[in-house]
Amino acid sequence: MRTNTICLVLGLTALGALGACTGDDGMGPTPGQVGGVCARNADCDTGLCLDIGRCTASCNEANPCPDSWTCGSLPGAGLVCQCSPSGEEELCDGVDNDCNGRVDDGATCMAGLICESGACTCPASERCDGECVDRQTNALHCGACGNACPAGQACEAGVCVINCTDPQVRCGDSCADTTSDRMHCGGCNTDCGMGATCVNSTCECALGATPCGGTCADLNTDDMNCGACGRACGATENCVAGSCECGTGTIRCGSACVDTQTSTAHCGGCGNACPGGQSCVAGACRMGCGAGQMLCGSSCVNTQTDTANCGSCGNTCASGQVCMAGSCVMDCGAMTLCGGACVDTQTSNAHCGGCGMACSAGSTCMAGTCVSASVPIGAACTVDADCV
Repeated sequence: MRTNTICLVLGLTALGALGACTGDDGMGPTPGQVGGVCARNADCDTGLCLDIGRCTASCNEANPCPDSWTCGSLPGAGLVCQCSPSGEEELCDGVDNDCNGRVDDGATCMAGLICESGACTCPASERCDGECVDRQTNALHCGACGNACPAGQACEAGVCVINCTDPQVRCGDSCADTTSDRMHCGGCNTDCGMGATCVNSTCECALGATPCGGTCADLNTDDMNCGACGRACGATENCVAGSCECGTGTIRCGSACVDTQTSTAHCGGCGNACPGGQSCVAGACRMGCGAGQMLCGSSCVNTQTDTANCGSCGNTCASGQVCMAGSCVMDCGAMTLCGGACVDTQTSNAHCGGCGMACSAGSTCMAGTCVSASVPIGAACTVDADCV
């Protein structure tokens, strides 16, 4: 039988106007096979080249056509597989759009999707229970397949979070109504401060108070906001009727509040400075005392040891007492005061060598040392402590 060397004609109903046999973009099966590019019948293993430039083959029930191809009669060829191209680019639609004998061959999908069974879908690794899920937002598979969020929670960025209902919004781990919540007024973490309330998303202070830096202040009496927000009074000043005034016991001298009873620069009155070496006592300049001393009357004394001014001026110790560490105590002379009593620490068994140093049973205190009393005079001994 002579091989047919001309292109097969599909007819106007299948392909429109007749055209020359041309190739395509080179994609497709091995040359010569069904769907391969051909220019003439000899280019095809079957000797059958469609005028769309694709190899074809005879078809019947035993020899079916490729998917989306049809088995139809062509004059001079009998039943052959036929295909009508729908475009130069293969689409993911389950159809052999470029008639290369392969369905969805080279079809592309949107970023992140793959072509499978004629449809763009997610990769198998991104499926849960066989379905594509967004594990960043899916409450049944939040962050991982099967990780369902508890009731009342939503999935955001792959994490289960509390689900707030309008008009509340989520602020941290809680829901807040930003129109009335003092801690989240108008937005999360916008704190109105003490003494303020949130009304229609705006912080408002009680009558007579003014919002100042996250708190409500009475500008008439607030030492830190006196007369205006941020205007702070000095350490010795108080806010009175919106003005900083000197506190009790001080008067204003220039720009400072001073105690004229003790100030050497303003002793007894503003500008009355004491001469060098003198101090201001009760509003009068007097000769200054050295370190550790205090002026009592006209004399400098050490109130830690002075019996006439023990601990403070005028505190006189009673007869038989001395001043020690600013307190009047019994005068023990050569003895030592232990627990309110005078004792000889050289012989006292309860205070041998010092207060509270008691000798043990069977020993006695001699020259401030506890010694054993069990060995009489003249008896053999090995150390001094063996002898009475």
